[in-house]
Amino acid sequence: MRHAWPVLMLLVVGLTACARHDRALTTARETLDTIEDHRDWVAGAVELSAALNAWGNRQEAVALLRTATKRAGAIEDTTARAKSVSEIATAMSALGSALELIDEGHRLSDTIGDDAKRWDIKGKLTSALAASGQADAAFKYALAMPDSNFALASYKARTLREIALHQAKAGEPESATKTIASITMGLRYYQATARTDVAREAADGHSRTPLIDEAVEIARGLDNGYFVAGALRDVGEAYADAGLWTEAKPYFDEAITAARTAPSHQEQARALSRVATGMADFGRYELAVRLIPEALAIAEKEEKESLRIWSFYEIAGSFAFAGDFNAALALLDRIPAIAFGSSQSLKSAALRDIAWGMARHGRIDEAVERASAIETRREKVQALSRILRVMKDPNMAALSRYL
Repeated sequence: MRHAWPVLMLLVVGLTACARHDRALTTARETLDTIEDHRDWVAGAVELSAALNAWGNRQEAVALLRTATKRAGAIEDTTARAKSVSEIATAMSALGSALELIDEGHRLSDTIGDDAKRWDIKGKLTSALAASGQADAAFKYALAMPDSNFALASYKARTLREIALHQAKAGEPESATKTIASITMGLRYYQATARTDVAREAADGHSRTPLIDEAVEIARGLDNGYFVAGALRDVGEAYADAGLWTEAKPYFDEAITAARTAPSHQEQARALSRVATGMADFGRYELAVRLIPEALAIAEKEEKESLRIWSFYEIAGSFAFAGDFNAALALLDRIPAIAFGSSQSLKSAALRDIAWGMARHGRIDEAVERASAIETRREKVQALSRILRVMKDPNMAALSRYL
């Protein structure tokens, strides 16, 4: 009988975890069912499909994305419909082939008059093509993308960067290196991050490679501290991911210094916030928590209100990922419940990230409670979906928080 108590405790813990999972999943499903707007429904379904797949429910995830495809077809605005299809294609490519969706996305995007919007979407579809196992075809398509102005050139560079990573993940380092060498246009930031991506994917207990050295050299040569910080932060993350914190920290420190030189207050604040999030991803919470108040103080100096509250949104999430929930919730009170970017409520988007951060720190019950209280349904589904993913993978890295 002396072993009965530990066994009983394990059973209780297991049942509690199961109940938390079921509550989060049921609430996410029920909330998704109440979303009437097709664009928001698709956005929620894409995130829920990732959570379902993480828990081994691939068949349900695929079925959900197929329903999302039908809902996307009812979106009246062509650009919005094409964006939704590209999001579904990206999600489907993680589950298998998304070739039909990619073709449909290209047909839709061909009708978009704005060059930048059209090629932004086409680039994402081309990345999904590479993720679907067609990297050679994606590379050829990407090379033919226009680069007649800076925006188009940067979309092309971004697409090639993503293709290189898919090639590296597929065990094709020579193809990835060839793709990297072709990134000669647009924002040079992508030349640096592409090298770091591939080196990180190929790392085997260490990250010091010629590609990393090249990435550092390119990063240091950029003329905007915002992008210098982002590129050097990625290098730091590559070393940290290989378990080499001693090698990683100087790059995080250099990224912090660079962030402070960004040309505007909002760029300085968001760059610092992202460096803090990068450190938090690897458990360096004390360092992150010390840095984020500086980001907030700088954000408060931003004169343009829209950029100031956007910075607040990102920083609130960073506080949560670093484990300072009091600061995150205090900042939430300063974020308005207004439509911003693709979100119907910036406050809801911030609360989504705070709940997600709570889950990353093991506060699952509170995370689900906070997520369930989110007013806008799309962000509510997204929050619950991300909590489910963290429950399956406690080391899940923070996602990009663009809106």
